[in-house]
Parts: sequence; C-alpha cells; structure tokens
Amino acid sequence: MGVEKRENNVRDLIAFWIFGLANNFAYVIMLSAADDIIKSQHTHKPQHANKTNISNKCIENIGNPRCEKYMSTGAVLLADILPAMVIKYTMPFFMNRIPFGFRHLLVCLLQASSYLVVAFSPNIQISLFGVVLAALGSGLGEICYLALSSHYSKSTIASWSSGTGGAGIAGALAYAILTEPKFFDMSPRNALLVMLIVPIIFAITYWTLLTPVLTVHRINLFKISTWIVPVQNIKEKENLKIGEEEYDNKAYTHNFTFRDKLKIIYPLLKYMVPLSFVYFAEYLINSGLHQLMHFDCSHGFGLSLESQFRWYMALYQSGVFFSRTSCLNLAIFLIQSINQFIPHIGIIFILTFIEGIFGGASYANTFDRIHKEASSQTREFSLSIASTGDSIGISLAGFGSIIVHNYICKLYPIIYP
Repeated sequence: MGVEKRENNVRDLIAFWIFGLANNFAYVIMLSAADDIIKSQHTHKPQHANKTNISNKCIENIGNPRCEKYMSTGAVLLADILPAMVIKYTMPFFMNRIPFGFRHLLVCLLQASSYLVVAFSPNIQISLFGVVLAALGSGLGEICYLALSSHYSKSTIASWSSGTGGAGIAGALAYAILTEPKFFDMSPRNALLVMLIVPIIFAITYWTLLTPVLTVHRINLFKISTWIVPVQNIKEKENLKIGEEEYDNKAYTHNFTFRDKLKIIYPLLKYMVPLSFVYFAEYLINSGLHQLMHFDCSHGFGLSLESQFRWYMALYQSGVFFSRTSCLNLAIFLIQSINQFIPHIGIIFILTFIEGIFGGASYANTFDRIHKEASSQTREFSLSIASTGDSIGISLAGFGSIIVHNYICKLYPIIYP
C-alpha cells in the first residue's frame, strides 16, 4: 500500500468515525434530555428558558416510592425512534438513485433544526416535534453512511461503530456536565444551542475530509443530469472488482426489483432478530425503569433526581462506547423499580455501564459480519436494511416503557401504603 493510499485510508477512517458520532449525537441528546422535555409540560413557562424550573438540589428523604404526574420518558423514546424506523423501512428501497451528497445535506439540516426547535419550544408538543426531526436525521443518516461504507474498506464499519458509541458518551456526558449544577449549570436551552457545533462539523467532514472514490456518484450543481445516480444492471456489474484490485471508472447504483430486495433481506434476519431483542431490553430499562429509580442525598452522590436520570444515560452510553446479557439486566432493573432493594446509586451506575457494553458489542459485530459476508452487489442494500433491527427493538421498548411505567406507578400505593 502506497503512502498516498495509506493517508487516504486514515482520512476515511476518521471521516466515518465523525459520521458515526455526529449522526447519533442529536438522537443521544434528545434521550438525555428526555426527563427535562417531559417535565416541561408541567411548567408555567418553557422548560428551556434561561433559568430552569427544575430543582437542582438532592432530596434528603425520598420516602415511599411515588410517581410524579408526568408521562413516561418512553414517549420521547418513541418520538426519537418511530420516525427513524419508518425511514429505515422505506428509504432503502428507492434512495439508491439519490446522490450521497444530497442525503448528507438533508441529514445535517434535520439535526440542526431539531436542536433549535427543542431549545425554543414553548410546550411539550413542539418539543416532541423537534425530537422527531432528530429521529428523521439519525435514521436517514444511519442507512446512508452504512451504505456509503460499502464503497470503502471494511475497516470503515468499525470506525463508524466506534463513532456511534462516541456519540453516546460525548452527547450524554456533554449534556449531563453542561446542565449539572456542580459543573456548568447551564439551562437545557443553552446546552442544546451549544450542540449546534456538531452538525456544522458533520457537514464539513463529508466534503473536505472523506476521500472521493470513483464508485460513489458525485453531483455537479450546475448540471441537472448529475442529480440522479445512473443505473447499472446486475449482469453488467458482475465483472466489477471491488476492494484492493480495481475500481470501475464510473459510479452506478443497483437495479434490484422489490422482490429481489425481499430475497436479500431474508438471510439477514439471523442478524436483525437478535439485535432487536438486545435493544428492546436495554431501552425498556433506559426509558421505562430509570425514570423510577430515585436515591436520596446520602445514597445518590448528592445528585438531584433530574441529574440522576442524566447520569444514568451518560453511564449507559459510556458502556456502549467501550464495547460497542441484557435480559438479566432487565430483570434486575425491573425488580429494583418495584422493590427498591439496591441501597446505593453507585451500583445502578455500574450495572448501567455494563448494559451499554452489551448493546454496543451487538451493534458492532452485526454490521461487521454483514459487511464481510454480503456480496459486492448486495452489500450497500444489506447494510442499509439491516439497520432496522435495532429500531424494531427500540420501538417496542418505547411502547413497553409506557406500559411498564404506568403499571409500576399503580403498584406503588399498594406495595407502599
């Protein structure tokens, strides 16, 4: 490998790491801010005003467990994943004619818009609309950049996966630290506005850092005919050698029929179904049970209830980053939510970190196997559609979170009269 090729490979790996980080950043921020967004519905002025209405003090005596009159944070999870799931189930069937440059621009605009809408939202409905914008951006971005990786070395999958884990730890920690009274004590609004730097870096990376390859169609704004990717039949593409040997001198997309695509999906189910189960368990914990786990000052590191939720999210995402059996964790957290048997928040922090490790490893291993085993003709579509696996699990967890949250809240007065 020549010096220039090595340098280009390093640039591509860095670019895909940034893609993973920036694409998932808004999604993570919205989940980290979920408790703040939900509680905004019960304030007399916007939750994201310059001075937050949420208490910044820890509670000396928690007393018997009781639920506040707020909806489950599962509502934010649903707003943050259902639009992404719709995108993932529809776009792979026709987006191959849309140039990557257009897709990238749309993803960046959606993410920037989501921060602005939630930051200046006057009520819960507008806030959830902002979360939907973030979901559309992350969903579209995931299928686009995974598909884009099919035109680069297999190492870009690992780089992308690491970046998505980095988004978790960077996003969750950034929001927790910026809003934590012991650190920067920013209002949720100002913290969200600071995050606008991410879509700016995101936009610049694609056009400046990523090295162009001949198999990826590039548009010319002044030439309308380049705004659509040309089609090449599969038979014509059989002779195209991908990887270290040679590249075709033109960029084409596949010409699969809808039936062909369904046939491609079937063998991917062995990867998608287990991934769905892992993410279902993890997000049921994050959005259905963490909201119900409260500790007093002496057992909660002096953190307020709102800060406790933010740090749960930060620890989970940290575990995702460092990896990249959730069912056992789910059972532990479910029993804790009902019986409150764990004496200190530190134990919850450790379990949440481990939870993230399993989720991150499942994600990275799944797409690495698909990139390795799919043929060059089907790899782009396979990587796009396989990303629906985690979305199914997360969506089911969103509905399950609301049901479990409401059920446990009804149990509290019975168990702790």
